[in-house]
Amino acid sequence: MIPGSVPTSMVYSSKKNKGLGIFRATWEAYVQNYNSLRILSNTQDEIIQNLKIFSLNFEIIHTKLELPQAFISELENCLGKPARKIRDFLKNREFENWTNYSFKGKGVILFKEVTYTNKWLFNKLGLTCNEFTTMLRMIAETTTVRYQPGRSQDDTRCRFCGETETLAHVLGKCHRGELLRHARHNKVVQLLATALRQLGWDVRVELHCETTHGENKRVDILAIDPRSNNAFIIDPTIRMEKSAEQPLEVDTEKKRHYEPCTPFFQNLYGLNDIEVIGLMVGARGTITSFFENFRKRFKIEKSVIEEIVINVIRGSVQIYNNHVYNNNNNDFN
Repeated sequence: MIPGSVPTSMVYSSKKNKGLGIFRATWEAYVQNYNSLRILSNTQDEIIQNLKIFSLNFEIIHTKLELPQAFISELENCLGKPARKIRDFLKNREFENWTNYSFKGKGVILFKEVTYTNKWLFNKLGLTCNEFTTMLRMIAETTTVRYQPGRSQDDTRCRFCGETETLAHVLGKCHRGELLRHARHNKVVQLLATALRQLGWDVRVELHCETTHGENKRVDILAIDPRSNNAFIIDPTIRMEKSAEQPLEVDTEKKRHYEPCTPFFQNLYGLNDIEVIGLMVGARGTITSFFENFRKRFKIEKSVIEEIVINVIRGSVQIYNNHVYNNNNNDFN
């Protein structure tokens, strides 16, 4: 059920990087040939050594697979399984090609940062067939949003508002999915809050506060360490993946937004230092290195992060389906 417009590089990229990991015969023929030649070339039999010019055969394989000299030198010194090493190299190269696509590769670079959270591509982890295939189409940017080339017979404007109907707009901005977006976000907040409470933190959720300028705000999580009386304002947000710098940009944005609130909480709870942490979760079920460093710092179990990923995937699919298929009341004028 995957469209033919799926990027070729996604088809052959490794599943650990959210590719499809499909077998490619044009690679495998030469990989198997290399494996056989490697075994034969290492034998001490004089007859075998005189039957073939192994260096020439290796050179042909290197040329056909377009292997760079640096990798060839590394391969020659490989003591393990060279065939696997070649496959991994080729899959990684396809992934790099995928990241260079101007439209369908946008944000893909983030997929490789924390690979254990991509296990749902191997075993679905309880996702329905619809959730699984819809998320694959989202990853490939082949969904039926109007901005998708060839998908709309009218124009690229959103069917519910006047903005361009990209997947990022559907999952993160259009008012049509606002309630579902809140539900998706709140589930992530609940999972993080529960995990922190189990680790002994004093956790407050959805707290009202005021800035030093008198503005009213609301923080997602205030986690207080009862031993040191220090605290963290933790604000997870779900964004469509766009660049490698995005997690740091989100953290900077949240710091700028919530740091003026720290004196309010210090006075209210008698706290010492308060650090603001903005956590980005990709709308296509992506966990970044920044988030993973947060997990390690707070000693949160990997299973919690995996559960967050599955819930974000389900939430994004619900938002998309609600936008694309439940559109009987077109309220755009």
